[in-house]
Amino acid sequence: MAEMERFEPTGDALLIAVEHMARYLLASRFVEGHTVLDAACGTGYGATMLQRAGAASVMALDIEPDAAVHFDGPVTGADLALLPFADNSFDRVVCFEAIEHVAAPGDALDEFARVLAPGGMLFISTPNRDHNVPGNPFHEFEFTFDEFTHALEKRFVHVKVLGQQPYAASSIGVLPASLRPSLDHVASRPLAALQSLPADGAQYMVAVASDHELPDIDTLTVLGDSVELRWWHQQLADSHAAANEAARREQVTITDHDALRNQIHELGARLLVAEHTAADVAPLRHEAEVLRANLAGSIDDNVGIVGRAERAERELAAIKATKTMRIVAPMRRVYGRMRRMAGRPT
Repeated sequence: MAEMERFEPTGDALLIAVEHMARYLLASRFVEGHTVLDAACGTGYGATMLQRAGAASVMALDIEPDAAVHFDGPVTGADLALLPFADNSFDRVVCFEAIEHVAAPGDALDEFARVLAPGGMLFISTPNRDHNVPGNPFHEFEFTFDEFTHALEKRFVHVKVLGQQPYAASSIGVLPASLRPSLDHVASRPLAALQSLPADGAQYMVAVASDHELPDIDTLTVLGDSVELRWWHQQLADSHAAANEAARREQVTITDHDALRNQIHELGARLLVAEHTAADVAPLRHEAEVLRANLAGSIDDNVGIVGRAERAERELAAIKATKTMRIVAPMRRVYGRMRRMAGRPT
């Protein structure tokens, strides 16, 4: 069985509450003095409603029995496709909004037929695939109206498939002061306008099946609180605002992504140019290194020459500063003049 959705009467919204409770109110009309199995009882609020409607006994069953916090009677843990009860154990079997969670719904229907006593009645509901919001991740299989009718008629002689459609209603008359969902206080009123709703065009299908002829079933309407519509409108507005904001952020992300992609392309082109430039520069860099080495050698040679010249100048200055040079220098000057006078080279 797929993971279960559970209605919580003390926490969920009122329009959801009346949708769920209407089904149990319908079954409650036919349970007085009878043994009842509430298959897939969930939190147990429905089992309590059936008990308070005068059932001789109510057995609640759920894949997670600890969830039945709103029922004080016996609760059994089991799968709908394998009920732990003997044949002909119950006068009434109730199973609302659960068959779509079963991987093999036909097996569950076989089990319901098996545990029903002769003349017993099955009350069962499920979404209509043609008119329900698609894509519920908790559902294993959803019936169409024809599929659901055919599956029941294979197992029961008499079948009535009714349509259930959630509405926001307006009523004129004396109504209870509070219509908040609870186990003690549920309001129901017939609404003639809904009698024209075709059963195969409703969002949900509520079927009654038996091997004996079925009684007449009057139209049932459970009214919610129209004030709550303001809350739903606000939820819808918030959802639209959140969706618009998400779309805006997505567009910003796309714009940023495009800008980044363009920047990456530009950097890639610049890198390619740099790589080509680097390839051209490599020989020039080698030539520069050679010239730099030659220049360093020339500088070293020049430094050596300058050093030797400086040393020679220092040596010459030292020689000139000696006493011998001071004595010989005047004689060399006289000798030079005499040679020039004689016409000889000095």
